[in-house]
Amino acid sequence: MKKFIGVILVCLMTALVVFQGKIFDKIDSIIEASREDKADADKVDTIQRQSNSGTLDVMQGDKKDNFVVYKNAWIKKVDDDEIEIMSGKESISLDLPVNKGVEKLKEKVLADITVKDDEVSLIRYKNAVVLDNTAKEVDGKGKHVVKSDNYGCIEVTEDFENIKLYDDENQGNKYIVFEGDKACAIIEYEKEPDINVGVVIKNNDYSEYMHNKIVLTSKKEMECAGKKSKKISFEKKDGESYLNIGGTSIKLKENDSISIECAGEIYISSLKRSKGIGYAGNMKVFVEKEGFVLVNYPKLEEYIKCVVSGEMPQEFDIEAQKAQAVCARTFIMNLINEGGGKYEKYDAYVDDSTSYQVYNFKKRNKKSDKAVAATEKMTLRYNDEYAKVFYYSTSCGYCASAQDVFGESYDYLTANIQNGEDYKSVSVMNVSDMSLKGMNMIFDNKSFKKFLDMRDKYPEKDCPWFSWSVSISYETIAKAIAKNGLDDVKKVSKVTVNERKKGGVVTELNVTTDDGICKVCNQYNVRKILTPVDSKIYKNDNTIVEKMTMLPSAFFYIDNKEDKCVIHGGGYGHGVGMSQYGANEMAKKGMNYKEILQYYYNGTKIEKDN
Repeated sequence: MKKFIGVILVCLMTALVVFQGKIFDKIDSIIEASREDKADADKVDTIQRQSNSGTLDVMQGDKKDNFVVYKNAWIKKVDDDEIEIMSGKESISLDLPVNKGVEKLKEKVLADITVKDDEVSLIRYKNAVVLDNTAKEVDGKGKHVVKSDNYGCIEVTEDFENIKLYDDENQGNKYIVFEGDKACAIIEYEKEPDINVGVVIKNNDYSEYMHNKIVLTSKKEMECAGKKSKKISFEKKDGESYLNIGGTSIKLKENDSISIECAGEIYISSLKRSKGIGYAGNMKVFVEKEGFVLVNYPKLEEYIKCVVSGEMPQEFDIEAQKAQAVCARTFIMNLINEGGGKYEKYDAYVDDSTSYQVYNFKKRNKKSDKAVAATEKMTLRYNDEYAKVFYYSTSCGYCASAQDVFGESYDYLTANIQNGEDYKSVSVMNVSDMSLKGMNMIFDNKSFKKFLDMRDKYPEKDCPWFSWSVSISYETIAKAIAKNGLDDVKKVSKVTVNERKKGGVVTELNVTTDDGICKVCNQYNVRKILTPVDSKIYKNDNTIVEKMTMLPSAFFYIDNKEDKCVIHGGGYGHGVGMSQYGANEMAKKGMNYKEILQYYYNGTKIEKDN
């Protein structure tokens, strides 16, 4: 009897092994596992066996004591000791050392990542992957499963993830990732969504964004309010707002918003400064009591192309234009990332003026388009965030710090000397460590005057705005002060620099008036009060500019005369970040755009946005 029972048990065990074998044969037929070298597989096994019980326990959960496990984490990027992953719905950067026993790190793969004592101690890759575009996550018969037309219902692990990734080439594809005989994830690829940048279009002289009349034309028909036409206009008449399209006049209400769609470029005929320049993307007009607000919505890369062509002359070296493209993209992505802002009501992030970035000021050209395409999706990052990017036309030989100009401190935007005949041989020197021909600092007036008068080896020395001079009457300065709120000021007799920051930028003036001392603070206000609107500015290239409403820069010294002050200055713009003319000089000397950006934003990284 015992012998008979033993034979039955042996038969049952054999049948179970055969049945189990068939199950796993079926699973193996489903899974197309990527083939790893045996040595690598053995290495992973060894690491797992050497892990103590704490490590094995934590693999069942998310966190325990000094262990953290990121389960089913998608490894987006590996850079030295930095691993960027997507865990759950979050993007996480692990800036940690990796245990020497861990095999070589891979990108674009699913894994369980164990962090122990601030070190990546174990990475277990999920290599069993099968392409199945019919796969979907469902709840079937009270059980959470993956349903597939090819393989039926597949049980899922407790930490199952449905991961969606952007990839234009792979869009529409789905992959089932297996852990044993269960599905631990579905990876689904989608087309990357377009980012549209809302740009408020200001009036002819950029003084305001409200329009009394808007006339739009196009070579292709525009669609608006259910009608089509190649010409559309908006106007105010007897206090009322009207849309005119196809011979029909439609009365509009305050707070209405009207969309204009067009497959071709739209021209703003009522805007004289944009004559002959087309706008890609749709338009929207917002009706206000005071007038109309016009907003353009180009795609991100189209927007960048229209910025670069306006911000840099066409003759500039293409590497300088590439640097400008990365700056422009980083600038707008910062604003998009932050959200809100002045124009939030109009679904816009910026306007088309120098208050943000010059947009569509000039027609696009092949060189700038090429520069934008070559740097597509490239942005500057610092500590996993978009860097704060500032740039300006020309330096005086120094960059100012963001702290001194904008009141915001950034490690990569400090006051730096920009001298040297060969940029590659000269590192960016912090002004606090700089010694220039016996001078330790240049933020006192005497030293700054000496500095401006002796610059002879600077790469920007032949650029138009590298140096300049202007004489401004005390009468003009008195009017500027009165216009800005101090009506009692009738006469000015002297102007002196009261505060000069590192790098030489003037941040405070004392203006002696008939009503006492007027103190002017902030480099922007200094430039507005010393308005050269009635004066001629003599530039470095012997050309003359008239009717400027503000001083070219706050890098200057003053000589007071009987009825006027003579100002000797250098540079054009606020002086923080990248000098555009400086970037071009670097490019002409053989530096590429990455080297240029590292020079001006020392410590940042250039990364491709996902």
